Amino acid sequence: MAVLLVIALVVIALIWMNAVGKAKARMHFANERGAQRDTQAGHIRKPTWIDTPKEKIFFEQVVDVTHKQGVSKTFVMKGFMSPDAAQALFSHVAHMEARGSSFSEQVISGADYVSDAWHQLPEDVRRGFASKDKLGVLGLFS
Repeated sequence: MAVLLVIALVVIALIWMNAVGKAKARMHFANERGAQRDTQAGHIRKPTWIDTPKEKIFFEQVVDVTHKQGVSKTFVMKGFMSPDAAQALFSHVAHMEARGSSFSEQVISGADYVSDAWHQLPEDVRRGFASKDKLGVLGLFS
């Protein structure tokens, strides 16, 4: 009898965890879409962690996540160092932050933002960035 009770509790816990996970994913998607709308409408914000040590962590994590998605490290580090590109990226994640997204969700959304920009580039431009990666690029903050 006790075994059946434990099994039932485990099944209920798994169902609950699945529902919570789906709700978090829906909320992240909604926050991301809202941030995109605000950014496209020209609303500029700055994340609260800008100009703090968290900014370095943000960039390092965005570089790591995008690199795993096949985005050139050179593109991320050089392409998003221009004031306009950095402002657009920071504004996007600031809108995520304003909607209650965690820092990790901001990193994921920032990586998605960079990845989308990467995939909009012509193939020959992407190859150029990738070839610079092979030559070796110094780290952004090293």
